Amino acid sequence: MPKIKTIIADDESIARNILKELLLKHTDIEIIAETDTLADTFHKVATLQPNILFLDIQFKEGNSFSIIKDFNELTQSPDIIFTTAYDQFAIDAFRIKAIDYLLKPVTQEDFDNAICHYKERRNQKLTPGFIPETRRFLETISDKRIAISTRTSEHLLRPHEILYITADGPYSDFHLLNGKNICTSIALKSLTEILPDYMFFRISRSTVINTNYLNEINHKERTCHLMPKEKEVVLDISKTRIQELKSFMNQYIK
Repeated sequence: MPKIKTIIADDESIARNILKELLLKHTDIEIIAETDTLADTFHKVATLQPNILFLDIQFKEGNSFSIIKDFNELTQSPDIIFTTAYDQFAIDAFRIKAIDYLLKPVTQEDFDNAICHYKERRNQKLTPGFIPETRRFLETISDKRIAISTRTSEHLLRPHEILYITADGPYSDFHLLNGKNICTSIALKSLTEILPDYMFFRISRSTVINTNYLNEINHKERTCHLMPKEKEVVLDISKTRIQELKSFMNQYIK
């Protein structure tokens, strides 16, 4: 079986050497090039066609996301595993469907898991997306509290505490996991812009759900069922959103 070809792209030689050491136990993977600039990275990817690209995000000349869009024009684009010291880039990394996202200093265990994820997807011929471990990682780093103002108080909520949100005219009602409701004057459209888009989905003009608790989609009744604990919540879903929710589930919920 041919070896898996990989390129290591990082503008720090120490970081490249660490990855090379981590790769030593993976005898089925061959390092075909190293790069330390964005321009050289794109050139090597285009000419050598690696299977995996280990890619740092912050280079001296800019952000590596700037060259990734150009990979789509290549006849063969690599699967990307990001290696970086900055966890604020994680959401952007997975919006472009990276295989994994490794925070420096990279441990052997995390590195091996990333290789395992790549091989699982290659063997199953899956499109890169959110694997369960990655989803949990993103939930951890993006589980920052959201400030919600009411007429009498301020509430600080974490995304996982929100079961669903409904629009009531110019107001929005937060239905929380603990059974409480909070009414705010923030419009539903504005809320969708600040909530994690891999976690929340708008099932109709007036309702947004937390997909972590999605248990069933009933096509005949046009309803979706949330199961936060033991009590099921049934909500109407618009006809035009059913297929979009199915696509969302296929992409993000593995």
